[in-house]
Amino acid sequence: MNNFQYTPPKNNPVSSDDLLNDVRLVSGKIAQKKLSMKTYIENDGKYDPSTILRRFGTWNKALSKAGLQGGNTINYSDEELFENILNIWQHKGKQPTRRDLDFKPSKISQSPAIT
Repeated sequence: MNNFQYTPPKNNPVSSDDLLNDVRLVSGKIAQKKLSMKTYIENDGKYDPSTILRRFGTWNKALSKAGLQGGNTINYSDEELFENILNIWQHKGKQPTRRDLDFKPSKISQSPAIT
């Protein structure tokens, strides 16, 4: 007797619920409500992030629908940007450089999207 096992095709349609459930699963696995695409990939997300982006428009919209916080924030106010620089300055005890924005305590990268 042959034991056949069904393997769904790679391009098998995935429901929005399946995508969101996997995002929630990865978030729960790392015990964080904030999830970036990079973290999703590094923690064995089942689906390609581009699939999630196409389905929901943006990564942050998908996270919002999953009840999570966005991995990347855009549209920082001038006050938030200056406060970040001040925090780094106080932490280092001297004027920060661009490279300092890549490390804690910086909460904003060196190229944030602003309007």
